[in-house]
Amino acid sequence: METLYAEWVQSRSRGLVLTAYGYHLQADTDPILKANIEEHFQRIIHTNIPCLQTIHFVFLLEGVPISLREQIVRHRIGHKFGNRLGCDTIPSLADSSFWSQGMRILDMTDFFLDNQFYVPESITANVPFNDEAPPPSNDSWTVYKNCMAYIAQAYKQLLDAGIPMEDARQVLPLACTHRMTWSINLAALLHLLSKRGCWIAQLGMWQPIVLGMVRELGDQVHTCFREFVCPPCIKGADDLFQGCLYGVENQEREAARDPYPVCPLWWHKEQQHRGLPDHAQQAFLTRCKLYRKLWNRDPETGVKLDVD
Repeated sequence: METLYAEWVQSRSRGLVLTAYGYHLQADTDPILKANIEEHFQRIIHTNIPCLQTIHFVFLLEGVPISLREQIVRHRIGHKFGNRLGCDTIPSLADSSFWSQGMRILDMTDFFLDNQFYVPESITANVPFNDEAPPPSNDSWTVYKNCMAYIAQAYKQLLDAGIPMEDARQVLPLACTHRMTWSINLAALLHLLSKRGCWIAQLGMWQPIVLGMVRELGDQVHTCFREFVCPPCIKGADDLFQGCLYGVENQEREAARDPYPVCPLWWHKEQQHRGLPDHAQQAFLTRCKLYRKLWNRDPETGVKLDVD
């Protein structure tokens, strides 16, 4: 917070500017300055000005499946072909850098025995599907587990046959988990939390990462980080529901053409509780408990909950 405050002061003053640590020490004995620093921090956060990009965090992520890494690396500054120089840089705030374990040199022989693979939510949570796709059962887990075991055996056989690890890894599943480092600036982090805070975004694999980032920053930096995972449909100073961007998806879910439950905010605000279809009841209630914790809000009304 003091770093952003120092940046703000230098842009608005020709006088002396302390270092961030200087402001930190001074705020310990000056409650007015401390309150001013916090006020400016909140203001900068909500106005989303470029100095947010000067604050960087580095997270170590454990147990990341390859399929999730493919989603994570999309949170990068993007490019598109333009009319002027052939390629224009999109002024995206989602700027990140990554470094991960490489399975080209990492022996994955025991990934199955060590449970180093991700099991999808539809199998672990038994998410209901429609009539054309019956609910997963223990048989689904058996099929999934047997597939992982077979792949692990095939991988070992290739290595035993003298195939290099960088070639044998081609048979490894997207579910294999590994470790990675993620460097992300504050602007990109806010973008990420906003995007992944949506019910439609399907937390799934993202859940432990989003909750972990928020918990770490809330404990180590400022408690306000615990409020940054917010439904993107709730905006403005009044903190009110502004309408769903994904109404079509919710309508598909309501009609059971999409296996996942409708968003409770959309259902409560736009459908006036006409009664959930039977196929959605259990998954809806289960997911509401998760999002109550994630948003720290009533998942149907969007009203903030009291924090102990």
